[in-house]
Amino acid sequence: MKALGFILGVILLSGCTPTQIVVTDEYSPCKDSLYLSLKSQPLDKLSDREYDYLLMKDRECLEFQRSQSQRKNSQTESLWSSPMTWFWTTCGLIMAGIAAWALMGGHGFDHHSY
Repeated sequence: MKALGFILGVILLSGCTPTQIVVTDEYSPCKDSLYLSLKSQPLDKLSDREYDYLLMKDRECLEFQRSQSQRKNSQTESLWSSPMTWFWTTCGLIMAGIAAWALMGGHGFDHHSY
């Protein structure tokens, strides 16, 4: 019976926690194969054209990283500023309490000697 209560509590708790799934198929200039190849070579071995490409991708990569950082910060702020986040967090805490109560046999801290 306690195992059933535990499983039920875990299921209810997992259903009540806020979840944010971020899927990005966004192109990253930092992972460009030519850029990575040129970056690993000594600068004096690069042609003018390769060097220009390297500089251009360096700038793009830096801008991309900044925008990703800003996006991540704004998503974190917006997640916790949402009333629904607080609602689901409270729900999860209540479900955890119910699961703990069920695991104790529904008797609280009373100990009966039989």
